[in-house]
Amino acid sequence: MRKFREILAGGDKGFTLIELLVVIAVLGILAGIAIPRISGVRDEAVRSTLRADAATLRNAMEMAFAIDGDYPAVSADSTTNLSALTISLDNGEDIFSFSPDSTNKVQSGTSGGASYSIDLRDENDKFTLTVSSANGIGTVNDVTGE
Repeated sequence: MRKFREILAGGDKGFTLIELLVVIAVLGILAGIAIPRISGVRDEAVRSTLRADAATLRNAMEMAFAIDGDYPAVSADSTTNLSALTISLDNGEDIFSFSPDSTNKVQSGTSGGASYSIDLRDENDKFTLTVSSANGIGTVNDVTGE
Protein backbone atom coordinates (compact mmCIF):
# COMPACT_ATOMS: atom_id res chain seq x y z
CA MET A 1 0.00 0.00 0.00
CA ARG A 2 2.92 2.31 0.72
CA LYS A 3 4.19 1.80 -2.84
CA PHE A 4 0.79 2.77 -4.22
CA ARG A 5 0.76 5.98 -2.12
CA GLU A 6 4.24 6.86 -3.38
CA ILE A 7 3.13 6.42 -6.97
CA LEU A 8 0.06 8.61 -6.40
CA ALA A 9 2.16 11.20 -4.63
CA GLY A 10 4.40 11.49 -7.70
CA GLY A 11 7.24 9.31 -6.60
CA ASP A 12 7.61 7.57 -10.01
CA LYS A 13 7.61 9.46 -13.31
CA GLY A 14 6.49 7.95 -16.66
CA PHE A 15 3.74 5.77 -18.07
CA THR A 16 2.94 2.20 -17.15
CA LEU A 17 2.80 -0.56 -19.71
CA ILE A 18 -0.99 -0.72 -19.38
CA GLU A 19 -1.36 2.99 -20.16
CA LEU A 20 0.80 2.65 -23.26
CA LEU A 21 -1.19 -0.36 -24.46
CA VAL A 22 -4.46 1.52 -24.03
CA VAL A 23 -3.16 4.46 -26.07
CA ILE A 24 -1.92 2.13 -28.85
CA ALA A 25 -5.29 0.34 -28.90
CA VAL A 26 -7.20 3.64 -29.21
CA LEU A 27 -4.92 4.79 -32.06
CA GLY A 28 -5.44 1.46 -33.81
CA ILE A 29 -9.21 1.81 -33.57
CA LEU A 30 -9.09 5.35 -34.95
CA ALA A 31 -6.87 4.25 -37.85
CA GLY A 32 -9.23 1.37 -38.59
CA ILE A 33 -12.09 3.82 -38.95
CA ALA A 34 -10.25 6.45 -41.02
CA ILE A 35 -8.31 4.36 -43.56
CA PRO A 36 -11.31 2.73 -45.31
CA ARG A 37 -12.93 6.16 -45.72
CA ILE A 38 -9.80 7.59 -47.34
CA SER A 39 -9.27 4.69 -49.76
CA GLY A 40 -12.47 5.42 -51.71
CA VAL A 41 -11.55 9.06 -52.29
CA ARG A 42 -9.03 8.29 -55.06
CA ASP A 43 -11.49 6.12 -56.99
CA GLU A 44 -14.13 8.84 -56.84
CA ALA A 45 -11.60 11.38 -58.11
CA VAL A 46 -10.75 9.10 -61.06
CA ARG A 47 -14.46 8.68 -61.87
CA SER A 48 -15.03 12.43 -61.70
CA THR A 49 -12.10 13.13 -64.03
CA LEU A 50 -13.40 10.54 -66.49
CA ARG A 51 -16.89 12.10 -66.40
CA ALA A 52 -15.46 15.59 -66.95
CA ASP A 53 -13.31 14.44 -69.89
CA ALA A 54 -16.32 12.68 -71.40
CA ALA A 55 -18.51 15.76 -71.08
CA THR A 56 -15.79 17.89 -72.67
CA LEU A 57 -15.44 15.42 -75.54
CA ARG A 58 -19.21 15.34 -76.04
CA ASN A 59 -19.37 19.16 -76.13
CA ALA A 60 -16.59 19.34 -78.73
CA MET A 61 -18.27 16.72 -80.92
CA GLU A 62 -21.64 18.48 -80.66
CA MET A 63 -20.02 21.81 -81.52
CA ALA A 64 -18.48 20.25 -84.63
CA PHE A 65 -21.90 18.78 -85.53
CA ALA A 66 -23.52 22.20 -85.13
CA ILE A 67 -20.94 23.81 -87.42
CA ASP A 68 -20.53 21.12 -90.10
CA GLY A 69 -23.84 19.24 -89.93
CA ASP A 70 -22.07 15.94 -89.23
CA TYR A 71 -19.65 14.52 -86.68
CA PRO A 72 -15.91 14.63 -87.38
CA ALA A 73 -14.13 11.36 -87.97
CA VAL A 74 -12.34 10.14 -84.86
CA SER A 75 -9.99 7.26 -85.36
CA ALA A 76 -8.69 5.90 -82.12
CA ASP A 77 -7.69 2.58 -80.64
CA SER A 78 -6.80 1.32 -77.19
CA THR A 79 -3.37 2.97 -77.29
CA THR A 80 -4.65 6.51 -77.90
CA ASN A 81 -4.27 8.86 -74.96
CA LEU A 82 -6.84 11.65 -74.82
CA SER A 83 -4.03 14.19 -74.97
CA ALA A 84 -3.30 12.93 -78.52
CA LEU A 85 -6.95 13.20 -79.63
CA THR A 86 -7.81 16.26 -81.72
CA ILE A 87 -11.23 17.09 -83.10
CA SER A 88 -11.22 18.95 -86.43
CA LEU A 89 -13.87 20.52 -88.61
CA ASP A 90 -14.41 19.58 -92.27
CA ASN A 91 -12.19 22.48 -93.33
CA GLY A 92 -9.30 21.04 -91.31
CA GLU A 93 -9.50 23.56 -88.48
CA ASP A 94 -8.79 22.02 -85.08
CA ILE A 95 -11.52 23.06 -82.69
CA PHE A 96 -10.51 21.04 -79.68
CA SER A 97 -7.71 19.02 -78.13
CA PHE A 98 -7.23 17.74 -74.60
CA SER A 99 -4.50 19.08 -72.36
CA PRO A 100 -1.20 17.20 -72.56
CA ASP A 101 -1.47 16.01 -68.95
CA SER A 102 -4.72 14.11 -69.46
CA THR A 103 -4.16 10.54 -68.25
CA ASN A 104 -7.46 9.07 -69.47
CA LYS A 105 -7.39 7.03 -72.68
CA VAL A 106 -9.66 6.21 -75.58
CA GLN A 107 -10.58 2.52 -75.54
CA SER A 108 -12.33 2.52 -78.89
CA GLY A 109 -14.04 5.01 -81.13
CA THR A 110 -16.15 5.17 -84.25
CA SER A 111 -17.33 8.45 -85.63
CA GLY A 112 -18.45 10.23 -88.75
CA GLY A 113 -21.69 11.23 -90.38
CA ALA A 114 -24.72 11.37 -88.12
CA SER A 115 -23.46 9.41 -85.10
CA TYR A 116 -20.47 8.54 -82.96
CA SER A 117 -19.58 6.29 -80.04
CA ILE A 118 -16.36 6.65 -78.09
CA ASP A 119 -15.38 4.54 -75.09
CA LEU A 120 -13.04 6.16 -72.58
CA ARG A 121 -11.07 4.47 -69.82
CA ASP A 122 -8.89 5.65 -66.99
CA GLU A 123 -5.13 5.23 -66.92
CA ASN A 124 -5.33 2.02 -64.85
CA ASP A 125 -8.07 0.40 -66.97
CA LYS A 126 -10.31 0.23 -63.92
CA PHE A 127 -13.24 2.36 -65.13
CA THR A 128 -14.84 2.87 -68.55
CA LEU A 129 -17.35 5.35 -69.89
CA THR A 130 -19.15 5.67 -73.24
CA VAL A 131 -19.85 8.96 -74.99
CA SER A 132 -22.28 8.61 -77.88
CA SER A 133 -24.65 10.58 -80.03
CA ALA A 134 -27.03 10.42 -82.91
CA ASN A 135 -28.21 13.44 -84.88
CA GLY A 136 -26.99 16.12 -82.51
CA ILE A 137 -28.07 14.66 -79.18
CA GLY A 138 -24.99 13.61 -77.21
CA THR A 139 -25.09 11.43 -74.12
CA VAL A 140 -22.54 10.37 -71.54
CA ASN A 141 -23.24 7.01 -69.94
CA ASP A 142 -22.31 6.53 -66.29
CA VAL A 143 -18.95 5.14 -65.27
CA THR A 144 -18.69 1.37 -65.05
CA GLY A 145 -15.99 -0.62 -63.33
CA GLU A 146 -14.92 -1.75 -59.89
